[in-house]
Amino acid sequence: MFLFNVSRWMCRRALLTPVGWLWIAASICSLPLLETLTPKGLFGHNDDRLGLIYQVAFLSELGGSMLAMGSLKESDWLLAQCSAPRRLLSQWTGLTVTALAGAAMVLAASFWWGGFAALDQPALLALGLGALHLAALGAILLQLPMGIGSKALSLPLIAWIIPSLLSTKVPATALLITLLNPHRELSRLTDPGVTEALSSLAPILALGMASILITSGGPPHRVHPR
Repeated sequence: MFLFNVSRWMCRRALLTPVGWLWIAASICSLPLLETLTPKGLFGHNDDRLGLIYQVAFLSELGGSMLAMGSLKESDWLLAQCSAPRRLLSQWTGLTVTALAGAAMVLAASFWWGGFAALDQPALLALGLGALHLAALGAILLQLPMGIGSKALSLPLIAWIIPSLLSTKVPATALLITLLNPHRELSRLTDPGVTEALSSLAPILALGMASILITSGGPPHRVHPR
């Protein structure tokens, strides 16, 4: 029940703001706008509309994760009363739920506007894994001694921009890309075996363990009177 209340609180704080309204509007209207205003092939929508929906849904997940991180500034007084494991689990839950809400809005809009095919199982699985991956990255950022605005703005930097700039030809950078990049290749999830499943879950588990270690080694939170 506590996790549900925290998730509801975070989603409400994220949505009931001008930035949250902009996120909702962008998630709902992005598909027809991209189809109409962007050159064919720019976002992979020359022939593959499923790919376009997946990309837009992922970007909406990223925006939702950033909003959830920002909303923690308002709910930190509530989480400060919890133990470190419970606080971290609450953060993971809130980040994941808000990210999935972004993807759900894009998928609902694809039916509403018409002309967009439903996502298949690999794409839905990729979005679920992406939301968990973004939550793990966001949870680590939330433990760092930075302002909440800097933490939220750092999420697209480490989850999107840095992985796109690194080369996969160097083993060290390829490993870093796997650890940071929450965007899954759909071809690897079409008929995933044990190896593909482990490779998709391994970075999430590694980041989750890292956030647990950071939390357990950090100073206790103080409860500030309101």
